[in-house]
Amino acid sequence: MNRLLIILLCIAASFSMITFFLYKWFSKLKIVKYLPSVLCLFVGGFYFYLAKTASNGSGFEDLANMLMAMIFLVGFASGLVTALIAELWSNYNS
Repeated sequence: MNRLLIILLCIAASFSMITFFLYKWFSKLKIVKYLPSVLCLFVGGFYFYLAKTASNGSGFEDLANMLMAMIFLVGFASGLVTALIAELWSNYNS
């Protein structure tokens, strides 16, 4: 369980850094900083769908798909929070 939390924290930090760098590089285009979180939402939803529709003889495939969905949804949440903080920070400074 401790390893899973470390992995989730690393994923959250990675997507936060990606979102922050996109915010800094494309400061004029406000929509670009939301792209990592939107992509993670779609991919996480897809893996969740795959986990729910796994067949009976698939072994641990449904568990692996659920873990992948959880990882991508953590990336979605961290990217979205970072993008919203960056948006509020830019509005506060201007």
